[in-house]
Amino acid sequence: MNFIKKCMPCGTHKSSWLRKSLFIMRCILLFLLLGTMQITASVTYSQSVKLSLNVENMTVQDVLSMIEQKSSFYFTYNLNQVNVNRKVSVNVKNKLVTDILDEIFKSENIRYTISDKHIVLYRADKSELPGVNQKLKTITGVVLDNNDEPIIGANVSIPGTNTGTTTDMDGKFTLEVPDNARIEISYIGYITQSISVSKKNNFSIILKEDTQALEEVVVVGYTTQKKGLLAGSVETTKFTESLAQIPTNSAAQSLVGKMAGVHISVPSGKPGEQASVGVRTGTTWNSSPMLYVIDGIVRDAETFNNLSPNEIESVSVLKDAASAAVYGARSDAGVILVTTRSGSSGKISVNYTANYSADFATQEVALTNLYQQGMAINQAYKNFGLTAPQGAGWSDEELEWAKNLPGQGFNMLDDTWHTPYVMNHALSVSGGSEKIKFFGAANYYTQSGFMESTDYNKLNIRLNVTANITDDLQLYASVANTNTNYASSPTEGTDATYTKARVSFEYMPSRSPDGKWIGDGWAYGNPAAAAEGASGYRKNSWIRPEANVSLTYKLPWIEGMSVKASYLGSWNSSRSKNYTELQRFYYPIKSGENNHIIDVNNLTNYYVSNEGAGVSASGNWWTYQQLNFQVNYDKRWGDHHVNAAAVYEASNNNHYYVYGSRDQFPLYQTDQFWAAGSSADKQFSNGGPDTEGGRASWVFIGGYDYANKYILNLSVRYDGSMNFAPSERWGVFPAVSAAWVASEESFLKDVEWLDFLKLRGSVALTGNDAVGGWQWQTSYKNGGNYMFGENAAVNNGLQYGNLVNEFLTWEKSTGINVGVDYRFLGHLHGAVEYWHKHTYDILGNRQNSLPTTFSKTMPAENYGVINGQGFDFSVGWEDSFGKVKWHAGLNLSYGWNTVKVQDYAAGLLDWEIPVGKDRSYIAAYEGRILRSQAEVDAFKKENPNYVMPSGGGVDLRPGSFVYIDKSGPDGVKDGVINKYDKDILYNNNNPVYMGLNLGATWKGLSVEATFTGKFHNHKILVS
Repeated sequence: MNFIKKCMPCGTHKSSWLRKSLFIMRCILLFLLLGTMQITASVTYSQSVKLSLNVENMTVQDVLSMIEQKSSFYFTYNLNQVNVNRKVSVNVKNKLVTDILDEIFKSENIRYTISDKHIVLYRADKSELPGVNQKLKTITGVVLDNNDEPIIGANVSIPGTNTGTTTDMDGKFTLEVPDNARIEISYIGYITQSISVSKKNNFSIILKEDTQALEEVVVVGYTTQKKGLLAGSVETTKFTESLAQIPTNSAAQSLVGKMAGVHISVPSGKPGEQASVGVRTGTTWNSSPMLYVIDGIVRDAETFNNLSPNEIESVSVLKDAASAAVYGARSDAGVILVTTRSGSSGKISVNYTANYSADFATQEVALTNLYQQGMAINQAYKNFGLTAPQGAGWSDEELEWAKNLPGQGFNMLDDTWHTPYVMNHALSVSGGSEKIKFFGAANYYTQSGFMESTDYNKLNIRLNVTANITDDLQLYASVANTNTNYASSPTEGTDATYTKARVSFEYMPSRSPDGKWIGDGWAYGNPAAAAEGASGYRKNSWIRPEANVSLTYKLPWIEGMSVKASYLGSWNSSRSKNYTELQRFYYPIKSGENNHIIDVNNLTNYYVSNEGAGVSASGNWWTYQQLNFQVNYDKRWGDHHVNAAAVYEASNNNHYYVYGSRDQFPLYQTDQFWAAGSSADKQFSNGGPDTEGGRASWVFIGGYDYANKYILNLSVRYDGSMNFAPSERWGVFPAVSAAWVASEESFLKDVEWLDFLKLRGSVALTGNDAVGGWQWQTSYKNGGNYMFGENAAVNNGLQYGNLVNEFLTWEKSTGINVGVDYRFLGHLHGAVEYWHKHTYDILGNRQNSLPTTFSKTMPAENYGVINGQGFDFSVGWEDSFGKVKWHAGLNLSYGWNTVKVQDYAAGLLDWEIPVGKDRSYIAAYEGRILRSQAEVDAFKKENPNYVMPSGGGVDLRPGSFVYIDKSGPDGVKDGVINKYDKDILYNNNNPVYMGLNLGATWKGLSVEATFTGKFHNHKILVS
């Protein structure tokens, strides 16, 4: 019986052999009686003593010891039956020991009996388990919130079993349970309740809202941490059901406006357009992409954008340098961490959503009609005192014809525009037991464009499985695939179809009544034909399968320590084909003094579009593999909590690319390569470079907090990249952060309106290695002809490539972040942050400052310096009005930078020199319109030598646009508009980003609205 463990108060043990023997005999007697014994409790000590515990991730053994220290209870249990190494979290105030034990063993088949102060723990026999050889009864009930409103879809289950149900539209439930069972009621955003059903059959249960958002555990790199104990700047968004159902193309678009300092935009309305994600203000003139980590594996922006919202559990954004520094040389621009959904024990849950939406232009372009265009042309010539040449002006007859046209002209935009739509189908399945849990999801998304030929669709499939092989060994496996397809006109994007339609004159329709495309040799072509895909197609498709598997083992002999190994492989491929066919356009019969009157029912000869026919195709294959080994340690002793991790990470990637094209196809329509023929006059090209890369890293992380009050975190990453020469390949990226939860101090705990107040700060070094690989290695290229042999034949030669720099390394940034997190009055919450970033060793070449006689291109070197700084601000309010719960949140962010070191040529004017300025500054000419003869006369007097830039010898008159003559080569106005007249219009053109989020719920109905914008941002319109 030496496996019977006796836990004495305060951890002491009796040493008398006789007392031990008597005690063991008493235990044997107790265990013999357990088969028929129900759970009992002393009506004296056990029902009179109440305890408070607040422990996180502590072993059962330590929790029991803590109960013994806080009371006179002592425990007996069989180590072969009770797993006391299992970790639990308990947060109770003034609870009976029975309530605490129910909480500790709610998911275990462990029972207990209490004799005065002695508590015996044991594993229940099958006859004691719920539903086994026990009489069942039917219970009913209703689940309500604090406002007595029904909670729809709340989970009602018996812990440790597969028995359970969910509440209906009225919050009601019905369930068959054993007489002595306990049921657990849970719902997202509410505190889980556990109650006994032994004494009654009907229940009215009120769930309290979970206001412990600060207890939420968030992912922060290779570890997790309580949100309330974060010392760095981390924004986290949970993908709730309402957020996951937003009909967007990607998860990124669902996050627009949700987080301060995180800027998400979609560059265009093109179907399938990838969202652009940025954090704060950049401090480099090179590419500095965000780093994306999905389920612990480094991925790219496309993989993140292709995730469907229903696949995601949460997204965390590491904004400050200290939080991001654990990712070293790729963390300079910030890190996005994604956790996909996992299954849960209990009944299988199936969810399906479908939605349809249409897109509309937020502002219609106000176009002049044909009659107005003709009048404006005539007026323009009149203003300049000119006579319109033949074919340019509009006669009275032609104006009358235009005035009487239906709609007063042909609007090419109407023929080009088709209202885009979006359709989304999302299916998810989850469930499992305590041993194995699964989550599966499928999502089909399709989106059309404003042009008929444009279409995008995406299919996502994912399966995540978590299996507890033993109490200490866990397996995680995930497989996923994304298929995307995009089709458009072959000229879409390059010919700016929309712009063509907007500037087209309205005297020509897009086609005749019998369907023939009409053209007039326009410089702009026929945009409606391009929009419909009449001139060919562009097709792109991608396949992105991946597999992720990991094993986690909790070391039973070292409490709090675990080891983890994970592997990811992804094998992506894409192919594209672009086919442009020759297109016929027909001439209409014209009449009128200037040939502006047309007859679309009377067409003459046709002409063939001069874009030429051809076909091109390409294929890409990417492979990426990542291997991680990780050791974690997490231990709490009373108020002291220590966590640490050591990680080894290695990855490699390969990219294979091939392309080919053929031009000058004959008139007949075909999209096959062979149709071009093989003669030399048929233009062709082909090629396909291969690339590879690899990285290896060591990461060390340590953290300490005392009493959830004082927090200190340290990390260092040792990174190696193939992008650089062996001597410059490795770098060290340290970080330190600290926080003080002031609201936990005794002198602030009694302040009623203060719920939470935390001050935090961090400093770290991050890097950017997205500078292109192998620039340090000498290269050769074809060049020069040499004569060899008896016949002096000409042979191609080799030449050295560009100059190289073997000391190239990554860009580096030192970042400082300070912030305050707060929650007041139970409703108001938010954060204020200031950040500063010093980026140095920016990669660039000093070609500008070299004399023009230097014949070589200088190699890139690490020399540039840019400083940046800014603020993030967020505030929110959560409240209820009657039975309506509502919330509102506002976030703002603003940042700016200053170039400290950047190469520039000698003799530049001030507006041309980047040093000392923000990278967003705008320099341009200033101008104005002379609106009256008085203004014309005054301008001529002030600028007697002024030369009108448009030329033509036309004198200035009312309506003329003039540039402001500010200076000349000698600093004096000279009447000539040139670079000396340019000036800085805006020293800092960085925008202020804003996000406003509003929401309300009432009787199961919810409304969410997000408004985003940016201010203090100017653009020069060039067309």
